[in-house]
Amino acid sequence: MVSPTALALLNLVSTTGSGRNRAVAWWSFTGLAGATLGQVVGGLVTDAFGWRWIFLLNLPIGLVAGLAVASLLPRTRPEQRVSPDVLGALTLTGWLGMLVFTLTRVEHGSSALVMTMSAAATVVLLAAFVAVERRHSDPLVPLAVFAEPGVRAGNVINLLSTAANLGVMFYVTFYMMRVLGYSATDAGLAYLPITLVMAVIATRVAWLMEKVGARALLLMGTAGGAAGSLWFVFAPGDGSYLAWIFPPLLLIGVGAAFIEAPAIIVATRGLPERKQGLAAGLINTSEQVGPVLGLTVAVTMAAAIVPVTADDTPVRLLDHYHVAFVAAVVMYVLAGLATFLVPRRSYIGSAPAPLAASAEKLNTAL
Repeated sequence: MVSPTALALLNLVSTTGSGRNRAVAWWSFTGLAGATLGQVVGGLVTDAFGWRWIFLLNLPIGLVAGLAVASLLPRTRPEQRVSPDVLGALTLTGWLGMLVFTLTRVEHGSSALVMTMSAAATVVLLAAFVAVERRHSDPLVPLAVFAEPGVRAGNVINLLSTAANLGVMFYVTFYMMRVLGYSATDAGLAYLPITLVMAVIATRVAWLMEKVGARALLLMGTAGGAAGSLWFVFAPGDGSYLAWIFPPLLLIGVGAAFIEAPAIIVATRGLPERKQGLAAGLINTSEQVGPVLGLTVAVTMAAAIVPVTADDTPVRLLDHYHVAFVAAVVMYVLAGLATFLVPRRSYIGSAPAPLAASAEKLNTAL
């Protein structure tokens, strides 16, 4: 609930096209930096106190965020009451759950009957969701929104790139710890330089978009992610940080910074105020579903081609990880191909009057 609401608010209070691009670029950086810093803090807490303590981190973060919302954000009222699309939410959630379940059955070597039944249930739930959305007076996801080429392209690119990104990061962490012998703290700190680089890039992404356009940035970002993942495909059992960790992570991190903000802007720009919440919800859904599907695909491929156990040798584990990195390369390549779906049109928007009036106050407070 937090992410799409925050992104929709950001789109509504940004008063110009260039200002909105800068705002979204910084929004994207906070997500990327948060995920990376989570690795660092998680490693430190795990080594110092144990892995269960990482869940306590959400408490102070949630309290601070809640206080910020109460003190900084302007109060608004909904323009109209809507009837909740409960059945749409249930069928959508059921479909996504069955899709992940079906993919994981490959890894577990389930019988043909189980695979067939789960695949059939996935198709049925998707069909049910589409039918519900077409009939509901105020659907959870109005299907007509996908007629917008930017919405389609931005969400596909975001889903595939986040899928590839998490698959890589998950297995890179295990590569450092299980093969190279890093501690949890050392593995977390390995990501810190990448965060600093992304912070620098975040200040220039909006400027680059105005110079070369969203499609060029997205293509460069997916190419960087694919190159970094391919680098890890050849990672040795005795690789050094400077040769086999930092360079490919840098390519992937820079690529993610080039992808995140342009994909969001492409998926949300040009839409009227009443559709900004929907567009933000869709792009956040693709960003949440993408990593789940990506990790499922990477784990399934790696387990199917090079099955391993918890006590396997580092050499065997490394072969397993290499397969997962190949899966990430494929997903980045598919995301790169999807960049050609991005429309060429440019858009400069303005904020609605009520929210535009509060934008200056909000910016000053921030």
